[in-house]
Amino acid sequence: MPTRDVNEASNRPNFFPAPSPQPRCAHKFPAPNQPAIQPAKPSEQTPKNREYLTSLALLFNRLQKLPQNRPSANRQNSRQNRARQLASFRKNAVCSPRRDTISVTVPFTRRAAFLSTGLGMLSLQTAKAASSRNLKVAIFSKHLQFLQGAELARAAAEMGFDAIDLTVRTGGHIEPARVAEDLPPLVALLRQYQLAVPMVTTDIVDPDTPHARAVLTTIAGLGIRYYRWGGFKYTANQPIVTQIAAFHKRAAALAALNAEYQVCAMYHTHSGVDLVGAPVWDMVEILKSLDPNAVGINYDIGHATVEGGLGGWIDSFRIAQPYIRGIAVKDFLWQKEKTDYQPAWVPLGEGMVRFPAFFAMLAQTPFDGPLQLHFEYPLFGADAGKRQLTADPSQVLSAMRRDLRQLRVYLKTAGLTNA
Repeated sequence: MPTRDVNEASNRPNFFPAPSPQPRCAHKFPAPNQPAIQPAKPSEQTPKNREYLTSLALLFNRLQKLPQNRPSANRQNSRQNRARQLASFRKNAVCSPRRDTISVTVPFTRRAAFLSTGLGMLSLQTAKAASSRNLKVAIFSKHLQFLQGAELARAAAEMGFDAIDLTVRTGGHIEPARVAEDLPPLVALLRQYQLAVPMVTTDIVDPDTPHARAVLTTIAGLGIRYYRWGGFKYTANQPIVTQIAAFHKRAAALAALNAEYQVCAMYHTHSGVDLVGAPVWDMVEILKSLDPNAVGINYDIGHATVEGGLGGWIDSFRIAQPYIRGIAVKDFLWQKEKTDYQPAWVPLGEGMVRFPAFFAMLAQTPFDGPLQLHFEYPLFGADAGKRQLTADPSQVLSAMRRDLRQLRVYLKTAGLTNA
């Protein structure tokens, strides 16, 4: 075994004898006291990087001790395992090309993979649900009463509406007595223009209404699921509770009739004195215990705000929500006429209805029924359903197009449309 000597120049133990003289050759070996490989000179950032890596390593070590990252029981006390994790962390710490940053690759555990996969699937499901929520906007055909047939379909399509709520009532686009003959061809024409017909507005109040069965038979055959019904009024000298009980019986009879045809009647909520459904809660009492898919509510947010004022519309929407199958949209302002204030209907977005708040509430519900846009403000006769206008029809259609654009802004902000 070679003897142990000490290198005097370095004062370090030398376990190997000095090399024997070698013949001269073309290769140049380093001097005896000079290392074969020169160590790299540390840069100015090296101490900072080492300090930063050390702090990251300590942070990672602490995170590993948290309950959610704690190893299993049989590995908890293993120093060797923790040392390997720390060594792996240091190995994956790489200096970035930029001097002021360091990128670190953190070990990806099975727990992290599981959580990441779960959250990813949840995000995809949420995004899919949001993208599938695309409410269609229908125009109430009362306001296009001056147009018939192909002109009606062309105007609604060119304005950008998705659907039409057809008037199937006396004086409407379709007379109830001729519903079987006139409604199918008109619906076929509208569908050629890519316009849906999700609902019709009728005169039906109960099964005894003239032509009620003919209307229901026809719309059911055309795949139209919803229709507007109602128009009840209170009698001033009778108790409200007693009248609600009587209206409930009529609604129950209508629900049984609708069940035969697999259609749903939606009671439209107006505002005014002695009008059933104006406060909304009374309509909920009338429909209590009845199938909301047979008899429901067509909730008019404009009329609900007239009756509900500051916050009543919020409560009326909340209490009626299980029964709401349709939504009607319009805007208004309070206007003084002589000595009294009356609601004055105005273009969408120029009134008092809090549409952003309302549609944000609607977005929290599963509502996907017909959404109708109404034009009750002065519009050269179109507001009242006149067949003859007092101005060029292009002015009317321009105003309707403007309101539709405003409505789509509200819907998109609330996440209710992807248009």
